[in-house]
Amino acid sequence: MEQRRYFPEAQRKGRRAERIKKWFCETFRTHTKEEYKEFLTRGFDGSDRVNKVYPWAYMRMLVLCFLLFAVTTFFMYISNNAISYPTMVFLGALLINLPFMTLIYELCPKTDLSLVRLIFVLVVGGCASVIITELGYLAFSPEDGYGAVAWTAVLEELAKIIPSVAAILIMKKRQSPMACFAIAAAVGVGMSVIEDMGYILFESFEEGVDLKTAITISVLRSVSGIATHTVWAAYVGWIFSRCKRPLLDVRFYAVCLTSMVLHFLWDLIAANGEVWAVLGIVFGFIFSICFTRWIIKKERRLVFEAADAAETLETAIPTENISAEVLTEAAEAEIATSDAVNPPATNPAPAVVANEGFPEDTEEVKIKKRDRYSNLANIFATIAAVIIGVLGLNVCMANIGYDNEVKTFSSTQVNEFVSYVQDGYALSHDWNRPIDKSIPASEWASCTITNGEYTQITQIVDDRYYYSYIYSKGGQAVDGKAIPVGWQLYDISVKIDGRMCPCIKAVSNVADEDSLFGSAETVYDVYCFVVREDVVGVYRDSVFGTYNAVLGNVVFYGLAQAIGYALSGGTILMLGILLFAVFKAQSVRLAKEINQIKGEDVNAE
Repeated sequence: MEQRRYFPEAQRKGRRAERIKKWFCETFRTHTKEEYKEFLTRGFDGSDRVNKVYPWAYMRMLVLCFLLFAVTTFFMYISNNAISYPTMVFLGALLINLPFMTLIYELCPKTDLSLVRLIFVLVVGGCASVIITELGYLAFSPEDGYGAVAWTAVLEELAKIIPSVAAILIMKKRQSPMACFAIAAAVGVGMSVIEDMGYILFESFEEGVDLKTAITISVLRSVSGIATHTVWAAYVGWIFSRCKRPLLDVRFYAVCLTSMVLHFLWDLIAANGEVWAVLGIVFGFIFSICFTRWIIKKERRLVFEAADAAETLETAIPTENISAEVLTEAAEAEIATSDAVNPPATNPAPAVVANEGFPEDTEEVKIKKRDRYSNLANIFATIAAVIIGVLGLNVCMANIGYDNEVKTFSSTQVNEFVSYVQDGYALSHDWNRPIDKSIPASEWASCTITNGEYTQITQIVDDRYYYSYIYSKGGQAVDGKAIPVGWQLYDISVKIDGRMCPCIKAVSNVADEDSLFGSAETVYDVYCFVVREDVVGVYRDSVFGTYNAVLGNVVFYGLAQAIGYALSGGTILMLGILLFAVFKAQSVRLAKEINQIKGEDVNAE
């Protein structure tokens, strides 16, 4: 089977542009069934041949994961059905993690590792690392701050090191540094996928699915995955192979400590929330990318150089052991053959060159053109599909569709906002008002008696305000705060035109403090009585600082955006199909001409 391979000479001379061009062409060219078979069955025969094939499957995996994620999210959005939400979360976690692991597998310079076994390590190793992490948190869980961040870094890295080393020893790949790198990376990918699913799930689901948050977290977590859990674990697997006695080698512990420090820098912003902590993320990201590239480049160069040296020794012929008579006979035979094929000409006539127009393309030229057209067809089809997927995700994040009409007021129009909701009435409220025990029970609006004791009382104030109290016996709230004993005010309403209008609070739509399972504390900004019959809710937008009254009537939002997305998507789709069809037709035409030339050559022979 013919494979497109690296050129060691170009690698040694640093011909980077040529390698990048070759990599790009090999990524997008059409691959044969034999190449797919070799990729999927690599490592099963137990051989450790040198693998100089350019990576190509990772791009197909990346496009496939992205399109599946985009299509699932888009159809869940238009159907308004959350039944596909778990699938979207799973695909969001795989978005870049799985293609990145595929790329690492393809960059292994030897065929001593199987992709199927690597995926098995991903599943089992990822689950094992998460279980070890949870046990560690169960044994010890420090309070928020630098201690919690440090403990997280140490615990999670140890949780990946243990299954990584175990997998390397079980698979008996200790002598192959890049195989150990890939095995440990698979464990890191497994943990990253599980962790990403948790972040996407808990951050985007609260009384319904928030697609905008889900998409944002999926993309950000996936992009950061190429410089976090995957490579941090891979470093330890690599150094474990490089050290003869790793448990007694300071280099092994230095690399382990490096992974923990990188993890600590990445999570540092969670400890203090300061802007300067972002520098830790930037440094860790750049360092991880550079160190990963250095390891892969070094290991590949060592394997390729060793293979080239061995091949040179095998093909070398010791001419000093050949006798002079044999060399003379070989030279005379070569001269005789040359004279027979090209006899010396006597009195050669001057050559006459006729102008016969442009020469026809040779078979080699046609093959190059065919490959170029085929690559262009695949490139344009991929670009069109990705752009349409991006547009679909933008539609899911945009404010497009039927929703309640919202009346918006700026941050300086608080009084106008309250006046609008209260329909112009000047009303007052006192949320600190204690229960008035001087008002007799006969003047109460309502009350509730449980076991002979009052548990709920509603008192009338100024003949129009209704203050409702509930008796509390104390205790502890969900957020840990103590509940005082006694009567607590929980509701205020006003009676206007025979209707009870509640006093509600314009709640910020962004929580002041977030915990793992939702908002721990919510900010209340403005109180107002909902007098207007068409107002069904109020809230404050913490991002823009606006006050909003939600009305009962439903309107369509984002019509211009919807038209723009539809026109853009349709144009990209038609253009992509057209370019793909044109270049594919040229490729097919050239393939037929090449087959015709080969047939004529066979008939001539």
